[in-house]
Amino acid sequence: MAIDSGGSILSSIQRASTGIINAAERIGSGQRINSANDDAAGQAISEGLRSQISGFTQATRNANDGISLLQTADSSFSSISDGVQRLRELALQSSNGTLNDQDRSLIDDEAQLIKDEISQTVSNSSFNGRPLLSSDSPLSLQIGPNEGDNLQLEVNDFQKSLDDLDFSSIDLSSAGGASSALNLLDDVQSSIDSGRAQVGAGVNRLGSTVENLATSELAAQSSMSRISDADIAKEVSELTASQIQRDVAIALQAQANSNQKSVLQLLDGI
Repeated sequence: MAIDSGGSILSSIQRASTGIINAAERIGSGQRINSANDDAAGQAISEGLRSQISGFTQATRNANDGISLLQTADSSFSSISDGVQRLRELALQSSNGTLNDQDRSLIDDEAQLIKDEISQTVSNSSFNGRPLLSSDSPLSLQIGPNEGDNLQLEVNDFQKSLDDLDFSSIDLSSAGGASSALNLLDDVQSSIDSGRAQVGAGVNRLGSTVENLATSELAAQSSMSRISDADIAKEVSELTASQIQRDVAIALQAQANSNQKSVLQLLDGI
């Protein structure tokens, strides 16, 4: 003779065990959603936000790379400006009527060395293999997580400016040449100032971009956290409750089994 030991008790044990497993998983991962079974819609939204956050992170790296590039260009402009200022000092010195040809020849020797250094700086100024002062190609930066979130950076082709101004023609070996060089060097300095202003504007714009990206990334992280993060206190409470429910159900099952055995023994004795 069979006596039902309580199918509902077994079901309670199974539900409690499942609750223990789920709560423990959420506590261990810190995530409320560990699979689509937990919350399919929430998981889809969370994954979309995760993708956005990844995009914001990479866009921030891109913007910072752009800032580094512009700072490298500005450093080159600064070095060139120092050379131009020294050339202007030499031009003023050479235009002095108290000097003789030999004096001016020595001055011009230094001037030619400085010119060569400036030309080398312009040619060698680069960032990750990209020429900075001898190219008119704009730099495109991806500064957002989506298509079209890009920024065009431009740095004036300073080499072209030097060529247009005939910088290589500077000759301080004569008073007349030194006098002519003064105006030319002022024009070169104006071109440097224009380039540095352009670079400075780019750095400021990218700096603002980095700040905006940080704000957007923080907002996306906060949204994702609200959707997917587990409430640890709640999960611990549910874990404890499930453990109690399981233990009680197991005790009831044991009692039911004991009662069934007693009934069977009683029936056998009749």
